[in-house]
Amino acid sequence: MILTNKPQEVQLLWQPKERGCHETLTVIFTAYDSLGLFRKSAKREISFPVTVLPAFCKIQAEKLQRVLEKKQQLNAYQRGLDFREHRAYRPGDSFNRIDWKLSAHTQEWLYREYDYQEEECSPLFCFWGSPSPKFEPLLDLYFSLWHLRKEKQPELLILGNRAFHGKDPGHTYFASLEAGDEKAFFAHLKKYAKKQIVLFVPENSPEVSEAIETLSKDRTVYLVYFVEKQLMVQEKDKICSLPGGEWIDD
Repeated sequence: MILTNKPQEVQLLWQPKERGCHETLTVIFTAYDSLGLFRKSAKREISFPVTVLPAFCKIQAEKLQRVLEKKQQLNAYQRGLDFREHRAYRPGDSFNRIDWKLSAHTQEWLYREYDYQEEECSPLFCFWGSPSPKFEPLLDLYFSLWHLRKEKQPELLILGNRAFHGKDPGHTYFASLEAGDEKAFFAHLKKYAKKQIVLFVPENSPEVSEAIETLSKDRTVYLVYFVEKQLMVQEKDKICSLPGGEWIDD
């Protein structure tokens, strides 16, 4: 800005560095004379209500969604659900569901389709919000996956300084969520646990190990976590490292 008695209009580009709900914005104005010899500064608090959400990691969330859907379909097949029909193989279909014997007679790959209950295969998406340096990047991923699946209204359980169970916690909740005491988390998870659980865990701990060991006895638990900056998905002793989506034995 230039020192003058005339009104001046200033446009600001503000890039938030962290989540949160803000009511005001602190701005420091600095003006100089035309020769650059004198300077005058003023600090102002501007009314600026804004909600800063977790980062939207679209590509990473899409990869995670594909891996989870692929594994859920395979588990549904392995549980021996009702056979519906054969159809021609499509690129991207699992090779595990090709009827090789029948395909040899028809000279084309035939894919087995099965009927299953939607709610049986609809998992609970749980965010285990314990204190960790990986809390924020994992919350970004959890928020992004929820945003991609929002039209399907996935069931959420978010554990942190405030617990939420339902379909849509709202933007204010996502913006203000903080880590909580994980000693109380397992009680919430047991209460709302479904046959399939996708569990986002920032950091391993005795509480996490106890929850997984108990729930895995009669449920399918997919563990989502980071190893350094690499995203991992784990079911029992099978681990998938994204990108790629191929499951390997631990």
